[in-house]
Amino acid sequence: EAVERFGSLPRSLALGVGAVAVTAGLAMAVDSWYYGAWVLAGWNQIAYNVLGRGGDSTLYGTEPWYFYVKNGLLNANIVMVLAMAALPLWTVWLALRVAGRSGGRDHWRLLYRVLPFYVTLVVFSLQPHKEERFLTIVYPHMCFNAAVSLSLLRPLHAARPRLGYAVLCLAGLVGALRMAALVRYYGAPANVFLHLPHGSQRVVCMADDWYRFPSSFLLPDGHRLQFVASSFDGHLPGDFAPLSVGGSVRGSTAMARGDFNSANRWEPSHAVPANRTRQVCDYFVAVEYPGRNQMSDDEWRKVGCEPILDAEHTPLLARVVYLPPLVARHLPWKQQWGQMCVYENSMTSPASIP
Repeated sequence: EAVERFGSLPRSLALGVGAVAVTAGLAMAVDSWYYGAWVLAGWNQIAYNVLGRGGDSTLYGTEPWYFYVKNGLLNANIVMVLAMAALPLWTVWLALRVAGRSGGRDHWRLLYRVLPFYVTLVVFSLQPHKEERFLTIVYPHMCFNAAVSLSLLRPLHAARPRLGYAVLCLAGLVGALRMAALVRYYGAPANVFLHLPHGSQRVVCMADDWYRFPSSFLLPDGHRLQFVASSFDGHLPGDFAPLSVGGSVRGSTAMARGDFNSANRWEPSHAVPANRTRQVCDYFVAVEYPGRNQMSDDEWRKVGCEPILDAEHTPLLARVVYLPPLVARHLPWKQQWGQMCVYENSMTSPASIP
């Protein structure tokens, strides 16, 4: 029915191009307004990471070709398996239809609906620099391809219905355990900032763990995040110009800046010098593990902590899905834990924002 509703391939392509044009036009209007120049942020991301225009994305790290496949299997389990099986199953069905001479116009139309998932997966997998967020654009296609596979497997399900239900129940269980692991093992960055007291304007600092900072929305009103110079020598995130300088939100976001670069070079203005940490920072957020990354008790007072799994020293099976403590204690692989803490500056004088 859906195929008949959209009609021919040219009409479907025209609808797709029209939808992209409208969406891109709206996005460009918003981006250009706030940046003060003609900008389409989504295109810039593709141009930089895929086409290599304006810089070298490998400066931000590289991953093997199977990174997205592994990531999909980890976070989507059976959905990723079914999504990748859509084209092989489509091919099998086509062969059966040709052999049975039962026609297949609708089946051929289904082909260009399952291909976007594979095309996007291949294109992004060929790029040396990979990030999970890059593939979010294809998640709807992943779900669609999985639904196609389930539809093509209906005869098998009809013959052995219990097998299908067992697979779905297993997938649901694995998915629930994965979500529980993300919350229990790695939820500290989203929870630890709740230990910060509300009140007057304060400076909260992070150093080596800067990449764990989830969002400024988790900071109490009036608090400001600062990064401290550490062993990291790449390009740290920076702030928009203050409203007092820009004059308005648009004035701040559109202001031309000279402290950003596309070569992942260290920018000193984005970090507090390490020797000024206690003069600037009211609070410090860091991860510590037993015997390493310890903060000085004389200089910093621990306010509150949240447990976090030491993934680097925990075996794979013990860190990807949630294991109840009673079960984890009896397994051969052991989990290693640390804690992410908020520390208060022991100095009595208030910190000043540079």
